[in-house]
Amino acid sequence: MGISIVVTPIVGAILLTQNLRDIGKKKEANLILIGSIIFTVIVLIIVNLPEKPITAITYGINAGGGLVLTEYFYKKYFPVDEDFEKKKIWKPLIISASICIVIFLLIISGL
Repeated sequence: MGISIVVTPIVGAILLTQNLRDIGKKKEANLILIGSIIFTVIVLIIVNLPEKPITAITYGINAGGGLVLTEYFYKKYFPVDEDFEKKKIWKPLIISASICIVIFLLIISGL
């Protein structure tokens, strides 16, 4: 949840995607990953609409995305938290940074 607020919910979604793939829920994992990419694009558009972007809006929207990931999806697929091994965050951070860079470059290029 915390990393979703500070960075972007796509990091939390990648962590959740990895966990879902580990338990054999590849379809659900892919849907969550695609949904988080779409969510990130929408957030970028909303945040950059005002002349001067407001950081608090970003944190608020990211918190909402993180809440949905943790309170709905994570609890839906992993109702007993201690039954699942926690993963390190570095791989999802690198993947999400790569996705965000691509999105950012697409926005700059006008696509």
